[in-house]
Amino acid sequence: MAIFLFFARLLLAAVFGLVGVAKLLDLKGSRKSVAAFGVPRSLAAPFAIFLPLAELACSITLLVDAVAWSGAIGASVLLSAFTAAIGVNLLRGRAPDCHCFGQLSSSPVSWKTLARNAVLLAVAGLLVWQGPVHLVQWPDFSGWNSFETRMLAISVVLAAGLLLTLWFQFHMLKQNGRLLLRLEAVEKKLGMEPGLALPPGLPVG
Repeated sequence: MAIFLFFARLLLAAVFGLVGVAKLLDLKGSRKSVAAFGVPRSLAAPFAIFLPLAELACSITLLVDAVAWSGAIGASVLLSAFTAAIGVNLLRGRAPDCHCFGQLSSSPVSWKTLARNAVLLAVAGLLVWQGPVHLVQWPDFSGWNSFETRMLAISVVLAAGLLLTLWFQFHMLKQNGRLLLRLEAVEKKLGMEPGLALPPGLPVG
């Protein structure tokens, strides 16, 4: 059970760390997203800053033995709020932009989003249910056999590869955004309007 709790802490810490950093790098999109979920516009700006900071705080505390249980409680509270907000909007027939991972992944919420949050909430709830006693120390790896050690190494490599892929995707999206802005500036300079049809050319023959 200690091994499962170990990986559960790592999973939640990685997810909350990733989403927190991604949202801080795209505060404008985060403000639009929280406003779309029903947060008053006057509170959207501070809420868009507080939310990723709270996620980063959960990520850090989940990695520290002495406060790991508090981090699990914080993650459960945040995931419960996310799940409730998504569920209410879906029941009302609305699908605001999730913007859960900043510019890395931004799409309208759906029942898949709700299911993903429910799974993460179950993991966080398990950590809370286990209590602080079972989360005060990392598992002892000295008794692991070679197969278990290799599987852990493979998991770490795959996780690092996933993070690297997300980092490349983020920078590609930023580059594409810059190219679109330049293209729009060129079209304006040439007096072209993207929505208008092209003028007819010379007749055939």
